[in-house]
Amino acid sequence: MADPEFFLGPDGKLHPITPKKTGGAAAMAAMALGAAMAASSTAGGGTAAQPDAGGGAGGGGRTSSEAAAHAGNHEEALRFLGLTTVTKVGSGREPTCVPRTSGQIRQFLLRHPCVSMSRMLLTTGDGAGATIVVTVAWIELPQPAQAAELETLSGDVEPLPGGVHTGAHRQSRVDGAVVVIAGATATSGQPPARTLDEVAATAAQFPPP
Repeated sequence: MADPEFFLGPDGKLHPITPKKTGGAAAMAAMALGAAMAASSTAGGGTAAQPDAGGGAGGGGRTSSEAAAHAGNHEEALRFLGLTTVTKVGSGREPTCVPRTSGQIRQFLLRHPCVSMSRMLLTTGDGAGATIVVTVAWIELPQPAQAAELETLSGDVEPLPGGVHTGAHRQSRVDGAVVVIAGATATSGQPPARTLDEVAATAAQFPPP
């Protein structure tokens, strides 16, 4: 009589396989082994992928911040970046753009008048002495192709009264026929340059007021 074969059971022990039931038992053994391996991979020492827990600027915080920004949740978006205070200073919409623009942007708009322009001004801070002024402008053009061209040009948009913008930390994007230009400038404290860049990138996702 042939020596019995064994299979690893769900209880982690070896069980003999009788010759007449080798085929079925082998299948059971394979299933049991697969179940044991799956259980091991999902246990504390397994290698299953873990979800991103988020975090500060540049990681999951950046993604969450931009998602909140797209929804128009200004305070929530900036708090994902570690900023604790957000104040909306003002916003407005104008039927013309040229008087509030400079550089190549102004020259372009002289040749291709905009449909309208909206501007917004926010202040934010970290609660530890740093204050950041955030400026955002939305320039709507008649055609998406014109917006795409405008976004590549140098120049700037004058912020609302009380706003400042050095141009050092600026982000822009095109949304259909609208160009969004956002900037972040520290007026007190010394927030990292990376934080200012992240604030500008997040503000560029805000929908027009």
